[in-house]
Amino acid sequence: MTLRTKIIACSAILLAAASLNAVAEEAGSDMAVLRNTVVNLLDAMVKQGLISKESAQQLVADAQRKASAEASATASADVAAPGDVRVTYVPRVVQDEITAQVKEDVQASVVADVKKAALEEGWGVPAALPSWVRNARWSGDIRVRGEYTAYADGNEPFSYPDFQAINDAGGIGKAGPDAYLNTTEDQNRYQLKMNFGAQFDLAPNALASVRFGTGNQANPVTRNQALGDFDRTFPLLLEEAYLRLGTSPAARHHQVQFWAGRTPNPLQSTELVWDNDVRFNGFTLQYAWNNPQVAGEARQARGLFATAGAYPIQEVELSQDDKWLLATQLGYELDPVPEVRLSLAAGYYAYQNIAGERNAPDSSLLDYTAPDFVQKGNTYFDIRNDTDPDTELFALAADYNLLDISALASWTLRPDLVLDMAANYVTNLGYDETDILARTGVFVPEKADAWRLELRIGNPEIARPLAWRAFVAYHYAERDALLDAFTDSDIHRGGTDAEGFIIGGELGITNNTWARLRYLSADEIDGPALGIDVLQLDLNGKF
Repeated sequence: MTLRTKIIACSAILLAAASLNAVAEEAGSDMAVLRNTVVNLLDAMVKQGLISKESAQQLVADAQRKASAEASATASADVAAPGDVRVTYVPRVVQDEITAQVKEDVQASVVADVKKAALEEGWGVPAALPSWVRNARWSGDIRVRGEYTAYADGNEPFSYPDFQAINDAGGIGKAGPDAYLNTTEDQNRYQLKMNFGAQFDLAPNALASVRFGTGNQANPVTRNQALGDFDRTFPLLLEEAYLRLGTSPAARHHQVQFWAGRTPNPLQSTELVWDNDVRFNGFTLQYAWNNPQVAGEARQARGLFATAGAYPIQEVELSQDDKWLLATQLGYELDPVPEVRLSLAAGYYAYQNIAGERNAPDSSLLDYTAPDFVQKGNTYFDIRNDTDPDTELFALAADYNLLDISALASWTLRPDLVLDMAANYVTNLGYDETDILARTGVFVPEKADAWRLELRIGNPEIARPLAWRAFVAYHYAERDALLDAFTDSDIHRGGTDAEGFIIGGELGITNNTWARLRYLSADEIDGPALGIDVLQLDLNGKF
């Protein structure tokens, strides 16, 4: 046999042995079959003279020794630990059940991880949107109110002119029955208030805010919409729209912000001066210096703060006498101890071109000096000055330059119990008896002071189950202490020349919903007898 023939025969025998070995492993055959096959192959190789008999015997001996060593190592590694259960056979039905359960558990876990990653990283379409859209913060609230108003028995009918209705109609005669406020007939009212909007981060230190809400477009001190309106749809008004630019929030000491547009109230105050629904149209500049003594605290006070603003109130066509509010405020906020925060502020609010001017006889040139909106309480006079008895037009008799001093305090008695206090004093430095006599021809004694005290105790966050708050307030506002158009619209049914109290409480119902009950009782200070009690029950929700 040639060398080439021997090589071919040896290769064929080795390939056959490998094939048999693979078949045996795949089919799970007895190891004896494989052992006999290998022995026969070696015997054939000896007969063919490919290897000697001694070499074949040595191959078998080496193979047996190696197999014994591997078997011993496998047995040592496969020793069962105490408590282990060895399963030599798992039925197919059990295998299927295990596979299904593992698939379900793994799938749920993977889906949860994918959802979390998608939300955090903005996968899909949102990732393709501009950053200022992705970073929008949406919020809103809704309130349904039932209100009962009771008028005191001693009130006289037709004792309080409704100057807003008279001016809208063009005179007392034209206003007819609406020329006087209701002072005697009790009322039930049901109202809805809703608003929603979003803030958009345009840049690290630039923000845009847009907010829509229900309400009466002609009334700046309420967003309430009457439910008893014969099922008519409600208007949706632009409640806020502004840009805010400022320094980085990370600045340690100095913070400057500029607001432009229709903004929330930027001033420290109570409802003595500004009803909660009042918005400021115009421009505001704010500065805050953070007190370095509390700069490292998580609950950091503002320290020294200042606000200045210019707000157009009424634009007058073909005249330079537009009506403006110029406001300034300076204050200091500190944490004397970690549980207590105090804030003191003094503000000066100067109304420009706010007082009325009487027309020349049979002229209407100065009609624009009448206000666009009033509640009740301020001193008014007729500026029309013509011979028609049914064409009255009433305007403010006094100037209004208000000194506003306020103090706020918050005491955290424990994490779920906070005591809040507020005190507010206002005096009208613009009231001048001589000027009013010149405008009206009547001497009107000065009544130009107002003050309010508030106390509230309860949970800091009311919109959760069984959270509670209780509150009480005392309100005193003389006739011309402040502009009646913008003060609290609930106590005494709005306006000035009123003193009384507010008492009530709030109770959380579920997450993001709560109820509030308020009782407001007030009487006149100087005018004809006018006692008004108001009971309000509110159901509130936020989202």
